[in-house]
Amino acid sequence: MDEEAISISDPSFKPSAKKRKIPKKITETYLINSGKFYLERFPASTEQFRQVMTRKIRKSCKEHPEQSPETCFTHLEAVITKFQTLGFLNDEGYAMGLSRSLKNRGWPRNRIIMRLREKGIAVELIDATVPPPEPGDNIKDAALWMKRKKLGAFATKEKAFEKALASLARAGFDYHSASKVLQMTKEEADELLNSASREY
Repeated sequence: MDEEAISISDPSFKPSAKKRKIPKKITETYLINSGKFYLERFPASTEQFRQVMTRKIRKSCKEHPEQSPETCFTHLEAVITKFQTLGFLNDEGYAMGLSRSLKNRGWPRNRIIMRLREKGIAVELIDATVPPPEPGDNIKDAALWMKRKKLGAFATKEKAFEKALASLARAGFDYHSASKVLQMTKEEADELLNSASREY
């Protein structure tokens, strides 16, 4: 009698649980293959990559206590150095790409910096990647955020000024910039955004 037939006749029957995937033992070759597979799917900073691989090592050492964690982490640092040499890990390129993407989405400078820090980018690299703000940058970024979130002049339905202001504040915009763009007409905001795109 097959499992389907048993499950129909016996309400207490439960299909066998899926077998737990046992972590593999750590070798440099395993970390190289696993690391390549991860980076093919997810762009990452060096620190992000280190954290992901560290979790794999800890799970493996818990499953295989005969392994030396120190040796495993030595393998990891060797792989990181290899990947940096090959260009698989490039914090400068990663930081530039991420900051540009976030800026194009209207994120304010301070929020971009915060996200780069969360990704483990070094402070000096953040300073080199995110230039000091120029006059009017916050207003332009706030206008772009307002358009993307359909606030103010771009709202498809009426939204209270205070609620729209709070939404911009949560995104990291200062009161002056947020209140100024919310008082713009659609034509004024579009002109501001068009001038910003010409600058880029």
